[in-house]
Amino acid sequence: EEAKLAQETGNLGDIDALAAAMEMAQQALAESEAAVQSSEAHHAAARQTLEASRNPLAEAEKRVQRLETEARTISKLVTSETKNLWPPIIDGITVAKGYEKAIGAVLGDDLDAPVDSSAPMRWTNVGEAAGDPSLPDGVERLADHVQAPPELARRLAQIGVVAKERGAALVSQLKTGQRLVSL
Repeated sequence: EEAKLAQETGNLGDIDALAAAMEMAQQALAESEAAVQSSEAHHAAARQTLEASRNPLAEAEKRVQRLETEARTISKLVTSETKNLWPPIIDGITVAKGYEKAIGAVLGDDLDAPVDSSAPMRWTNVGEAAGDPSLPDGVERLADHVQAPPELARRLAQIGVVAKERGAALVSQLKTGQRLVSL
């Protein structure tokens, strides 16, 4: 039976070498388990840091929202007070039917400016200027279709109304300060 046992174990190879390989495998397993535990600890610490930073971030976002709301409210109050204090020039303008878009296109946000001399930005009546150039021949003045305060007279006199297809040909004939608009 000893011979049989020796024959069966003889095929297994060197027992010492196998024991050494087993020892190395167990050591590698222990190192891997330690690395896993270390990684899990780092992960848990990172999660705690993340959670700890969420509260200040949420508080900061709430504060930003409150400040933005406060700024919008103040802006609305100032805008409505300013509008009442200095009514925009557009309130004093009457435009012939069909020319509404034209006046909006050429004057845009300038229509929100008042004429009151105490306003920080305003329209001012500088009177007629004899040296103002005429619009090119055959160009209709926007001023002929708009009733407006005298502060707009010179500006409106330098805006021409033309058919869209004529605009490009007339641009080279415009003088400084003149504009064309099409309907």
